[in-house]
Amino acid sequence: RGPLLSRLAVASLHLQNYDIAKRCIIERRISHRSSMLPLESAAIVRGLLRCHHTMEAWEVLEDELSLPLEGSVQWENYNEENNKRNKNEMNDDELHLEDESIRRRL
Repeated sequence: RGPLLSRLAVASLHLQNYDIAKRCIIERRISHRSSMLPLESAAIVRGLLRCHHTMEAWEVLEDELSLPLEGSVQWENYNEENNKRNKNEMNDDELHLEDESIRRRL
């Protein structure tokens, strides 16, 4: 049902019917968050931008790219992975190319 809502939102945006698209986007975000695919979100963002709804497009992007909510299982996993990565970087005395390029830009 989530992919159908995405397709309906994109079709509605093609027909310049923002009200239906908005309802589909909200329902998709609330009820079908676990099955949201990036390609569907990209199509929605393109449709919103095509209709000059840039603020709504940014909201979809921020929602899709946001970090997990604090206190959730995903948040705990995210923190554990970051802590492991930071410990590995601190123990590693080598200078990495990524770090070098970032320092050059700064």
